[in-house]
Amino acid sequence: MSDTLWLAGIALKCRIGTEEAERAKHQSIRLDLGIEADLIKAGLTDDLRDAVDYQGLEAKVRAASEKGKSKLLERFAEDTAQIVLGFDPRIRAVTVRASKSPASMPKVAEVTVEIRRERPAA
Repeated sequence: MSDTLWLAGIALKCRIGTEEAERAKHQSIRLDLGIEADLIKAGLTDDLRDAVDYQGLEAKVRAASEKGKSKLLERFAEDTAQIVLGFDPRIRAVTVRASKSPASMPKVAEVTVEIRRERPAA
C-alpha cells in the first residue's frame, strides 16, 4: 500500500544561487512535498498521534531552508528530502519539487527540480 500526503505550495525565502549577486538577497522558492507513509491508522482512528505531524514538518523544513545557503536548487531539494526522511520513521519516501524564478535567467519564468528519495532499507 502506498499513501501520499502532499504539502503543496510552501512559500519559502532563502539564499540560493551560484553567483554572489544572486545570493545577496533572499529569493522565493515554492516547495511541494509528497510524503509517502502508511496513513491508514490515522484515517481509521482520526487521532493526531497516528498521523505524520505535517505542521511540525513544515516548520522544520522552513527553518532549515531559511538558514541554508545552497548554490543549486538540486542541493536544496536533496537537503529537504533528507530533513523529511529524518523527521518521522513512518515516512518511507518523499518527492520534493522545488521551483524558483531564476534571477540569472530573466526570460525563464521558473526552474523546477523534482527528486524522489526513499528511506534506506534497514
